[in-house]
Amino acid sequence: MPNNPVMAARFGYLTNRQDNRLSASKPGPAGAAACLRWIHVVVTRHVTWDPAIAAGASPARRTRP
Repeated sequence: MPNNPVMAARFGYLTNRQDNRLSASKPGPAGAAACLRWIHVVVTRHVTWDPAIAAGASPARRTRP
């Protein structure tokens, strides 16, 4: 997670949020689930990897029909 800024930000959010804070060992499975969702979208919707899309900052765009 520390090598990917999107995953690092997500880890920081999950461990530092005020409501329902996770312990340091719990965000690993949550990160793995997020990664699987990203891979699914890239493969099924033909979207190129974009950190802004992965972070939810911008909507996904298809690269091919």
